[in-house]
Amino acid sequence: ATVDTLPGLTVNAGAVQGTGGLWLIDPYDYVIGTTQAATIAGTLNHIAPFPRRFGIEGGHVTVTGTLDVERILRIADFAATEVTVTNGGTVRADDTFIASTIGANGSVTINGAGSSWNGDSVLVGRAGTGSLAITGGGQAN
Repeated sequence: ATVDTLPGLTVNAGAVQGTGGLWLIDPYDYVIGTTQAATIAGTLNHIAPFPRRFGIEGGHVTVTGTLDVERILRIADFAATEVTVTNGGTVRADDTFIASTIGANGSVTINGAGSSWNGDSVLVGRAGTGSLAITGGGQAN
């Protein structure tokens, strides 16, 4: 499935108390294109004073645009999750955690020329089962 947004849609991932920015995507397949990525990143990166982090949980998410999370990206802490970056898509996060909790199961695939994952660190499967595959000319920087 593809998530289409209506003009003027506003996404607020803030929290009155506690940590803002954790989204549960379950159990559907989503495509995050350029417009959607800008809306998500713009909202997440301007929530102060909460830590800037984004969670992708459940289903399959395909990134074809540029998703810039700025700080922390957590994948598959609570639900089996597959993320594919393809067709020139780019993900940027300072720190990425893939399946870092007990029993978690998550995978990231960066596929195709021009597709990339950029950041300072990626931790795969600290306490769960995680994988990172780079195929078809994709890059991790």
